[in-house]
Amino acid sequence: MTPVLVKEIRELPAVRSSFFQLARQVFELSFEPWYRQGFWTQRYIPYCLVDPEKNWVLANASVNRIMTQWQGQRLQFIQIGTVMTRPEYRGLGYSRNLLEEILRDWGSSDCVYLYANDSVLDFYPKFGFHRAQEFTFRTQVTPIPGDFTRLDMDAPGARELLRQCYEHSNPYSELPMLDNWGLLMFYCAEFLKDCVYYSARRRAVCIAQRQGDTLHCYDCFGQPDCTLLTLLGELAPDGISCAQLGFTPRDASPFTCLPADEEDTTLFVYGQAPSIFETHPVQMPVLSHA
Repeated sequence: MTPVLVKEIRELPAVRSSFFQLARQVFELSFEPWYRQGFWTQRYIPYCLVDPEKNWVLANASVNRIMTQWQGQRLQFIQIGTVMTRPEYRGLGYSRNLLEEILRDWGSSDCVYLYANDSVLDFYPKFGFHRAQEFTFRTQVTPIPGDFTRLDMDAPGARELLRQCYEHSNPYSELPMLDNWGLLMFYCAEFLKDCVYYSARRRAVCIAQRQGDTLHCYDCFGQPDCTLLTLLGELAPDGISCAQLGFTPRDASPFTCLPADEEDTTLFVYGQAPSIFETHPVQMPVLSHA
């Protein structure tokens, strides 16, 4: 049996179902609710090697087209993710074939990057990837009165309110995720559905989560008429003393910039030319990870 390369599986029910099954098996990750709610768009492109007789996905590596902006210039970044192979087909070079095909199609993009776990750190340099460093931004914060309330993300009206704010992007971000509603809802309709807050006063939505005395503000969208520090203060519940951003702030002066240190995760960037990861302390939006 010779596997067949398939790049468009969204409208192929049998192959799509096999892709869902393999993602659950390898990553304990369910793409099916995201698909059924209509959030899978053309920006997410699985490259699958398929058994043509059984319509099984034997291996996959996905392309995520991330539109962003840096110093006034609109850019297309390509994030490679969901790299997986059925256990009984590992060691046959399938991941290599898929990566080579992706790089032929997308290697000339403004930036191609991926996040690797510790078991494959020697694999990606074979394709021209090199390690790079991301940074995180933290600051002290004092809770102040505000009108942020949690949105019910199962309610169509709440989703529409989030969409309206998202269309204005993140006014505080130097490297925002643009025009990727589907990827945002991968998080906000499932994993972070209880972490979406709206302020009518500030005309802004923030996706945030408390961990101890730290508020993790993953992203903000809308047209707020205040500084980011003020917004964080109004968003923070009592007992919060620190805020950590999930994006690169335009004004980093109030923040402490620290190297990101996520367990079992290493950033790799493709190509020899210096990317913004080498020339500036930046962080890709946390909600762009896929």
